[in-house]
Amino acid sequence: MPPLSPVPQDQPLADGRVIQPKDMRAITVNKTPRSSRKTCRATVSSQPSIRAGSVTESVTPRVWWGMSRVSYLTTMGGFRPEANSCPVAMHQSDFDVGELHGLRVERPPCEEAESTRREWLRYQVVAEGRSMSVFHTRSRVMLVKGHARFAVMVRMNSGVECKLDYILDELNPAPPVGSAVIVSIHAMDDGKPHPRPWYRSPLHGVWDNSHELHSFSVTVEWCDEATKKWFSAAFQHVEIFSHVNIQSSSDTLHASWGGDLSFNKSWIMATRMLQFIHNRRYDNPPPFLAQSVNADVKDVVWDHMAQAVQFIPRTKYEDAEPPKRASFHENWQDIQETWPDLIIGRRPPNFHWKCAVCASLADVHLSARGNKVISWEAIKPSELEHGEIAELPATADEIASWTCQVCWVAYRRPCVWIRQNDFVKTLIRQPSTYMYTLPSHPGLLPTLHQRPQAIQLPPALPEFDCYNLKGELDTDEDDASEQEENDEGEDQFGGVV
Repeated sequence: MPPLSPVPQDQPLADGRVIQPKDMRAITVNKTPRSSRKTCRATVSSQPSIRAGSVTESVTPRVWWGMSRVSYLTTMGGFRPEANSCPVAMHQSDFDVGELHGLRVERPPCEEAESTRREWLRYQVVAEGRSMSVFHTRSRVMLVKGHARFAVMVRMNSGVECKLDYILDELNPAPPVGSAVIVSIHAMDDGKPHPRPWYRSPLHGVWDNSHELHSFSVTVEWCDEATKKWFSAAFQHVEIFSHVNIQSSSDTLHASWGGDLSFNKSWIMATRMLQFIHNRRYDNPPPFLAQSVNADVKDVVWDHMAQAVQFIPRTKYEDAEPPKRASFHENWQDIQETWPDLIIGRRPPNFHWKCAVCASLADVHLSARGNKVISWEAIKPSELEHGEIAELPATADEIASWTCQVCWVAYRRPCVWIRQNDFVKTLIRQPSTYMYTLPSHPGLLPTLHQRPQAIQLPPALPEFDCYNLKGELDTDEDDASEQEENDEGEDQFGGVV
């Protein structure tokens, strides 16, 4: 029995018949069979007004090829899938034949082969006047050591991979254990910050890609069975300075701070995610980055005139140089150009001024320093790399006297001095733990970690009707129980040497 295959418009089939879009029927699957991946031939989606995949009447009468129900809804400026399932061979009694409609699904012939990688679907949408690429895949909620969590692995080459792994316990409502969720990466095409970025560090840092690391978000969406409503929650990395075992020439200089804090998990993870988003191919990358991405990404292309949707494999690479270190002098100039009203470098002569970075990290503990919280501490002249300050009109002793350890070691930038009364004091933990933020200068400071909250998504269509997510899940890649657990639900990655 032949599998479901593309039906070219106005082109005859083997028997000479010409199948028009109007001759295609919608189907609704009444049960979800467990089938091997060898049975799956394609993944199909439909327009918002259509509740099923499409099948022609040219198939065998008793056994039909169909798909579980699929719908893509326009919400919050982008498409959102309710399901994304493989077609399987089913008996006619296992599904209902719906009304005739005009949707056609066209997939390249090579995509009918068995796939051993997680599939991502990418959509181009416009949200609030900004172009955005939305990547969708699916995962499943699992119970691991008493915590409900989901996990998605992004595979790359050279043994490098990164894993989005988060705990869902604090969400209300929360997706139940065993249910399917939609994992989305929203990337701004202009490279500028996303309204709810995953990355929390400042726009100016020790790496020359710091400015683009805030351009994407990570969210999970699910249907609450009790209310039949859709919810979404955004996630961020938890730790700011989670050091990794990478040998750096600066480790010895900054041993009292746990080594070179610029090599931290959040920066490496964000850089890998950008490589996945843009399909970047690096020439001679460092060991903690891959040369290229080994991800199965398909672009979803809607042809409204022909009433067809195509799934086109992403094959084009963006050749790029690996991230390089930015110098102290370069960051000084960039901060000064971005915020010319700020006092940079030399500390004002009274105690009412605070280093902006130290104030914003007042509740961050460093394990290498006996789990003490961060406070302002001047760097020593012997710890400076003099090639980075040679062009500044100050001596090494002067620069060291008004540059703190955190600003130099973690971000390679000068201290920025803010009046204490200009900060917004935010209570983050009872009874008296506060953090200082500066909403008037977004991107200047590390941001507060925002706990994920379940936000209801409004239906885009009057006929919106949610239902269970059906179909096989990529359990081989989602199995968080086989991975080392982080109690905070932090992102994990491997292949770092």
